[in-house]
Amino acid sequence: MSDLVTGFLDDGRVHVFDGAMGTLLYSRGVFVNVCYDELNLSRPELVEGIHQEYVGAGAELPETHTPRATPVKLSSSGSNITMALAPKSVSHTLSRSST
Repeated sequence: MSDLVTGFLDDGRVHVFDGAMGTLLYSRGVFVNVCYDELNLSRPELVEGIHQEYVGAGAELPETHTPRATPVKLSSSGSNITMALAPKSVSHTLSRSST
């Protein structure tokens, strides 16, 4: 476990996570017939924008937006699996932009 996570667990405080990503995506016009995980590739600005809003609202621990991002699920949406498995993440982008 990383030192950051261990520090959060050991400090005795309540910490705020993000949540309801699917609800926010739907409210912005992304309907249920879309692979939400694939939006990380096709509309990264939308996903990153929502994560930025969570951080702005006080979320300390934004989670990745990839609950079903398996090769099988992504290939069924027509995603390029090689790109999908690239090591770039929204949380990495957030950590760079918040400094």
